[in-house]
Amino acid sequence: MIGLIWLHVHVIPRVNALHPFILIFDLYTVVALGLYAWYKFVASASESRKGKLIANKMINARVRQLTVELTGAVNMFRPGDFYFLSFPAVRGLSKEAHPFSVTTVPNKAHTVVFTIQTSGDFTENLGLASPGDPVRLEGPFGRFDKILSHDDPQQPLILYGMGTGLAPLLSLADAYASVRPVHLLWTVRPGDAQIFDQQFETLLARHPQIKLNRHVHRFEPKDLQRLLSKKEIQSGRFVVVGNASGVLQIEKMFVALGVGRSQLTDERLTM
Repeated sequence: MIGLIWLHVHVIPRVNALHPFILIFDLYTVVALGLYAWYKFVASASESRKGKLIANKMINARVRQLTVELTGAVNMFRPGDFYFLSFPAVRGLSKEAHPFSVTTVPNKAHTVVFTIQTSGDFTENLGLASPGDPVRLEGPFGRFDKILSHDDPQQPLILYGMGTGLAPLLSLADAYASVRPVHLLWTVRPGDAQIFDQQFETLLARHPQIKLNRHVHRFEPKDLQRLLSKKEIQSGRFVVVGNASGVLQIEKMFVALGVGRSQLTDERLTM
């Protein structure tokens, strides 16, 4: 695709005649491809991005949980981050890396838990991976913790997750519940309401002050108005994670309730 774009620019006479532009365009192309090749084939092969699968289990018919032990010189993740995972030694499983959010907070054991909805060829074949298999991790990537770390500690934190989109929000709730008010809102399909039971039990045992509201299907505006306090609506930081159309719909409801656009942060799951 990049090659076709490059060729297309070069065969347009009016553009090709702009020699300074073409020179800069070619330089940017070479630099971008060089950096990509270095990251893909050199940096991603370093010891700091290797791991070992230590657990692989189905929570229900649609959700799988992987536990990976980071090995070597660990490039530690932050709450809310995600990695691109691939399994180079597993036959029948695509070698292409796919992104998944971290469910847990950083820990001394250097283990990472991923809660994954099986909704495509790659995720449906994750059952082929067995404990002991090597895992390649590209990352970590993320921006939630970087944004939240600059907030006022008194600012309420409202975390809204849809389905397995709650995964990165659990680690954020665990990390911030001891320093600021945290309110978890989770909407889920029928039959999936128990997929995070173990995480909720652990989280609330450590932070009983967290407000948690679960709902089968999405919250309606009247539900949100009842559940959210005036202070949360006026000054809270809202983080919404889920499918793109769902995130836009929820954010529209928040704005209608009086939440400012600057209070909204999201991650739209489109892959």
